[in-house]
Formats: sequence, structure tokens, C-alpha cells
Amino acid sequence: MEEIQTRLDNLASVAKRPHVTTQWSLGKGIWASVPWIALLHREVTTSTQSGIYVALLVSEDLSIIYATLMQGMTSLANELGRSAAVRTLSERSEGYQAQIGWVTESGLKLGSDIDLKSDKWRVRQYKAGTIANARFDVRDFPSDEQFEHALEVLLKAYDQIVGTQLGSAAQDLTSPPDPAPLPIEEEVYSIHDAMSGLFMSQEEVERILAVWRSKKNIILQGAPGVGKSFVAKRLAFALMGHNAPSRIEAVQFHQAYAYEDFVQGYRPTTAGGFEIRDGVFVRFCQAAIADPSRDYVLIIDEINRGNLSKIFGELMLLIEQDKRDLRWATRLTYARPNDKKFYVPDNLFIIGMMNTADRSLSMVDYALRRRFAFVTLAPQFSSPRFREHLLAMEIPEAVLIRITSRMIELNEAIASDTINLGPGFQIGHSFFVPYDESSYSQEWYERIVETEIRPLLEEYWFDEPKRAADWRERLLKAEP
Repeated sequence: MEEIQTRLDNLASVAKRPHVTTQWSLGKGIWASVPWIALLHREVTTSTQSGIYVALLVSEDLSIIYATLMQGMTSLANELGRSAAVRTLSERSEGYQAQIGWVTESGLKLGSDIDLKSDKWRVRQYKAGTIANARFDVRDFPSDEQFEHALEVLLKAYDQIVGTQLGSAAQDLTSPPDPAPLPIEEEVYSIHDAMSGLFMSQEEVERILAVWRSKKNIILQGAPGVGKSFVAKRLAFALMGHNAPSRIEAVQFHQAYAYEDFVQGYRPTTAGGFEIRDGVFVRFCQAAIADPSRDYVLIIDEINRGNLSKIFGELMLLIEQDKRDLRWATRLTYARPNDKKFYVPDNLFIIGMMNTADRSLSMVDYALRRRFAFVTLAPQFSSPRFREHLLAMEIPEAVLIRITSRMIELNEAIASDTINLGPGFQIGHSFFVPYDESSYSQEWYERIVETEIRPLLEEYWFDEPKRAADWRERLLKAEP
């Protein structure tokens, strides 16, 4: 039953309704005549003894499963007596059925015409509370798509009735709720689109995408200015095959970022109390689960600035590429007993960015290293594509030569200083990629050196100030 509950929780129709929780029972003390799984709106009821809910009822001989929209009767029977409770439920059912008459067009039945193969009182109780139903013979069970369709119809009807009870916005109760909006048409995005503005070779980009598709999780690592953020967005679009910002979520880790921000935790409410809220990762996974035919991408900037084991928690296991299915679903640390089990879907991809020149960072957790593929981005001053881009932006040839020759020379010096620095501290080409300047003169180059490169060198060689000053002069000298 737990496995069935987990599978049910992760159907698109259920996953997209975070207000719905599931419960199941095989009986308490003795076996139930009719085993059941119920889907309950948290704001309406937390028990099958009262309120309205969707339930899957299994006949006593295990031959039939009914998917139903029904009312709980136990509390009402305790209050009014069984006979009066049956009459009251019947009257209420007629009112609800008048609101959701449209369900018959989707193949469901209105009314309590169900046969659970038992005459026990509790079974008659289920029959009295049934508003709408769909019958499935176990030996001729429908496809997943047909079952999902029936469940979606019941949940829409449930939403409609509950919305009325909770005083939600008025809608036409004689017709079905408005259909879900069609997804926004997305522009196709190819590998050739991704190459525009990138200074790597197409073969390298294709290799990164192949590794990412296989591993599910990659980290772009490199020195400041190599274009990690820019490359990450292009890779995300290329992986998805569409220019689809709505399917990309971006977060930035830092020393104060915690599990409660990323996964789940208690957060204050406006009323002065606390409530459990899902973090950005859980919410994004739920969106991906509800849309299994399309890929989703989570971008994590400065991934090594946070306490990774603390932020990911038990998800350190679930993000592995071979753990991306229901078999590995687990309850989150803050989950309540009836909360759905959680798993990371196969259509969610993670890309992190890591600055290799940040001295304040500790070593990346080895457990995380095993779960991510690492891709190093290098400065592209010698790339023909970089040269072509700058010329296309009308940067004078003399300025271009000054940039490429001197920055290549500086990066060689940084890479060879293996005691203090090394290749991970080289300076990237993005510092000299023009954006909205009206003139790219020698003064433009010198301003970048003075305001962006010089402070970086002074940080690199903080214990050798003369070396930093010498390199500043070499970058600024007049002759090429």
C-alpha cells in the first residue's frame, strides 16, 4: 500500500496539487472489508470520517476498484444516527452532483451505484456517501493514461466543490472548471543557437551536453571572468532544446544558506506562528514531476560557498542519476506523517558554478564530487571565436592585440605560480567582452585594467605588492 501511495502521490494530477494529502488503510485491529486510499484537501478534512475527499475503494473480493468522489459519514452518523446521516448525505450528494454534471462527459458516473461485494454497515456507509465514481475491473485494469484521466476528472470536481465551500472566486457551477492554460509556445533552441557568443568549439559544447545528460548533475568550474553564468544558461537551453526560461530555476548558495531554504523547513507566518514550507528545490521538483515530458534545469551559482552537506541533506543520495525514480522516494526531514514521499525526477538537471579562485572556500564535499561531473572552463583569449567577436563589435585591431597578447602572458605567469596561485586563478576573457559601450578605445581597455584587473592582482599577490604593481605597469604600457 505504501508503494501504491507513493506512485499515486507522484502522478501528475496529484503532484500538481500540493494541498492534497494521501492516507490509506487496511483496517485497524482487524482486516478492513474494503481497503482504501484517500486523497484529502488539507483545508477541508484530515480524516475520512467527515468532509469530502477522493477515494480508491477495493471491493471485499478484490475484484473491483472504484475511484470515487465521496463524503465521510462516521462523524455525521455519531451526531445524527445512521438513518438520519444517510438521508443527509443523500441530500448533499444531489446538490454536489448538480454542480459537477459535466463529469459524465468524461466517462464517469454520478451517484452511488457501486458494488463493493459486501453488506457490512461500513461498506453501506461508503455507498451512501458516494457522489461520483469510475469502476475498474482488476483483471481488465485500464492503462496508466486512462486511470490518470479518471483521477484528474475526480480531482477537478473535488476542486470545484471545495472551492465553493471555501468561498473561492465564483465560477459557473453548471460547467467544468476552466481547462488548464496551454503551455506557452517555446522557441526551438539548437546547438547552433547556443554557439552564438560562446568562444568554445562546438565539439566541446556537445561533449559537455553528453556528459550532463548522462550524469544529470554537472559543475562548471573556473577562474573569475570565464563566463560560467553565461555558458550555463546557453547549455540549459541547448539541453532542453527550447528557449524556455520558465523551466529554469536559479539560486545562489552562501554561508547562511540552509536546508530549510533549499529543501523544507519551518517558517514564520503572518499570524505569529510557524508552518512547514517547501524550499525552492522541492517546489521545482514538483513542477518537473507534473510535466514529465519536458526537461527542467536548476542552476546553482557559487555552489561551493555553502555548507553542501547541510544544504542537500538526504538529497545527496536522491540527486544521483540512478536514484531518479519512485523506488528511492523518501520522507523529508520535516515531513508530517501523511505527507507525500519525495524523489528527484529524471527530467530535472542540475548545473552548478564554482569559482576556483575564491580563497575563502573550503574543499568541495567529496560526496558531492562523486555525484557531479566537473567541467573546467578556461580563459579564451587565444580563441579565434573571441577575436572574431571583438572585431565584430568594432574594437580596434590595436586594442584587440593589446588585450590578447598581454592577458595571455599574464595568465601564463599566474598558472606557473603554483605555490601561491595556479591555473585556477587565471583571469577570464569576460572582463573584455563589450556590452553597451559606445567607444572601445585604448582608454576603455585601460579603465578595465585599473578598475577590475588591478584589484584582482593585488588580492592574488597580497604578500607580493611589487609583483602586482609590475604587472599593472606591463598591462598599461603604451606599446603593443
